[in-house]
Amino acid sequence: MPAFLRLVCMVFPRTRYGSMLRAFLFPTTLAWLIVLSGTVTTAIAQTARQPLVHDFRPASETPAFRLAQAPDRPIEVAQPPILLNQPSVTPQVDRLERLENLPPGLRVPQPSEAVQKTYNEFVQGTIDPENTLTIIEGRPRILVFKETPIRIYLPDDRIATYQVISDREISLVGVRRGTTVLNIWVADPTQPNGQRILSYLIRVLPDVETAQQLSATYVNLSNEINQAFPNSYVELQFVGNQLMVRGQAKDSIEAVQILQVVAANAPGTSSRPQLQDGEIVLRNQTVATVTDNVIQQQIESLSQELRDANIVNLLQIPGDQQVMLKVTVAEVNRSAARSIGMDFSVANNAGTVFQQTTAGILSGGLTSSANAGNIMASLDGGQVDIAIRALRQLDLAKSLAEPTLTTLNGQTASFSAGGQFPVPSAIITNGGSAQGVQFIPFGVQLNFTPNIVDRDRIRLVVNATVSSRDENLGTNVGGSSSAGGTSVSGLQSNDFSTTVELREGQTLAVAGLIQHNFGSNAQRIPFWGDLPIIGNTGGLNQTSADEQELVVLITPQLVHPIDACTGPALPGDDMHEPNDIEFFLLNRLEGRHTKGYRSPVRTDHHRQHVGNHCDECQFLIGPTGRAFNCCDQPILYK
Repeated sequence: MPAFLRLVCMVFPRTRYGSMLRAFLFPTTLAWLIVLSGTVTTAIAQTARQPLVHDFRPASETPAFRLAQAPDRPIEVAQPPILLNQPSVTPQVDRLERLENLPPGLRVPQPSEAVQKTYNEFVQGTIDPENTLTIIEGRPRILVFKETPIRIYLPDDRIATYQVISDREISLVGVRRGTTVLNIWVADPTQPNGQRILSYLIRVLPDVETAQQLSATYVNLSNEINQAFPNSYVELQFVGNQLMVRGQAKDSIEAVQILQVVAANAPGTSSRPQLQDGEIVLRNQTVATVTDNVIQQQIESLSQELRDANIVNLLQIPGDQQVMLKVTVAEVNRSAARSIGMDFSVANNAGTVFQQTTAGILSGGLTSSANAGNIMASLDGGQVDIAIRALRQLDLAKSLAEPTLTTLNGQTASFSAGGQFPVPSAIITNGGSAQGVQFIPFGVQLNFTPNIVDRDRIRLVVNATVSSRDENLGTNVGGSSSAGGTSVSGLQSNDFSTTVELREGQTLAVAGLIQHNFGSNAQRIPFWGDLPIIGNTGGLNQTSADEQELVVLITPQLVHPIDACTGPALPGDDMHEPNDIEFFLLNRLEGRHTKGYRSPVRTDHHRQHVGNHCDECQFLIGPTGRAFNCCDQPILYK
């Protein structure tokens, strides 16, 4: 081929027409060469695939031109096996034998003559089945003997069992499909005191006729179930010895009731339906109504019952099977306290002349006490001390907790948000006791179990606790704080446990509290403290009022996962680091127009004008594409 190309270049020089001819001849020649090479290759391949044919006829009958000479002696041609579809076992065994370093259990023993002779010295012979006995699964077959058998041996009672009816009759019952061996020792009439062994190969076959009848009767049962449960569709199919339940159920409760009816009339149980003239006769039964506190227990117990009854549950419940529960716990505490009173003391150089300390405001001069006054005065060079307590105290507290939790239908979900605080405790050991620490949780703890009883009706079992630390409810452990004791705070908690039922998206107040407490206290001198206006100088009057409002709201939602491109905005998406101008000059802690600003790398003034860094959310590509803003939808992530 290179010589031909050089010849073409010499004949057609580098002119306008020569270039055109060369451009035409080069691809044409190359195409013809490829076709010729493919034809030659195909011919060679066909020649290589043709088998060698030997003609065994005499030389006088052969044609003048022969492709092959007959051999001197005939070649033995192996006959094809009769059972062409049967797999060959010998090549596999030979292949295993040729493998090196096989474990002893995988090797096929090849006993030598010496080994066989040794075994024959101890083993008189082997007994193999000589006759076949076929029985139907679940149908007994009786063997009647002419003489009383000596003994009976049935190795595998999982395939078949026998029962002795009399000394000359036994009943064989097939348990399940398979094969086993039945050996019977009987007296040999030809030899005195001799025995003969009757060995049967027991074959247990399925009851095809009964299976066909059951298949037809379960069609009638499925029709009855569809009439009893019009909102569901059930199809029963008898496959082998198992019953398959297909279709759709309205909800989980109706699915449990349908499976209970099927399990009560399933094959292989004591409640198996009886056949009368091709129709099914159901036993008397009561389908219990599934209440809110036994749904999960009945489902768990029904699973074992279905396995025992050879039932395959393929029922489907349409719709979303994930429930999101939003719990709102709102609490407002208001308290007001008022107090008014006065203590005074009159003294001279000799000491105290007169004092009034009924209110406990003034004790030992101007020393403060528990009810210390908020207005203190000292007159006449310290000879007259006055302590007045006129105070109004207002307290307001608002608490709002909104935990949200998602779980599957029928599954329990738990949520905890808060912390733990240590409490001293005693640990009892064999040698005595030791001091330990126990951590008490506080915050929000939520447990709930949803059950979808209709397409959009949800039954909820909710347990929730909302607690917070309260120093006013605390105490000292091991003495006062000054004596080395430990101050332990108290715990103020609100918890509830309830079971409710509501539609999807509906809100229900499952718990609430409105509490109003009022109290008053007076410490006064008789008659003097009872006088109007001036009576406050002879004691201390106190009043307190507390108001508490608490409400717990729950809202269930049937949810499903969202697409990757419709992800919601994350907390903190609108928070950015301020740049130097916003932080130092504008006194801002959050940036407004500086998305992507990073102060650790903004050390070069020139780099600040290059631009923001790459946004990972816009360029990170995964198995499902970008996580945010990957399609023509409203932008949720900014």
